[in-house]
Amino acid sequence: MKLEIIPHDASRIAALAEALGGNGRPAGAASAEATATSVLLDFDESVTSLRTIVDVVDVELAPSPGRRIVPLEPLGDETLANFASATLNVPDLDAIRLVETHLDPLLRKARG
Repeated sequence: MKLEIIPHDASRIAALAEALGGNGRPAGAASAEATATSVLLDFDESVTSLRTIVDVVDVELAPSPGRRIVPLEPLGDETLANFASATLNVPDLDAIRLVETHLDPLLRKARG
């Protein structure tokens, strides 16, 4: 999975890139490249969950909170469900319960 992580405080970019790509990085992190405005992260979600990545980002940005995380490839239903499950602390939340899974076909039908 590829993400662009844009901290509100650009002075945190180097520290964020180090936390995500240096020694002690999350196990699934393949690369973390600092740019002038963000960190480009490539990680294996079968090894490290999106929730864990977001938690690492938020801990690293705690001295100067605020960020935007942009997926650079589509997030699958299972990824979204796992993230929602971990975030909401609802262990049995799965992709079938995601609103978008059911909403998209209805919207396509309505547009006709």
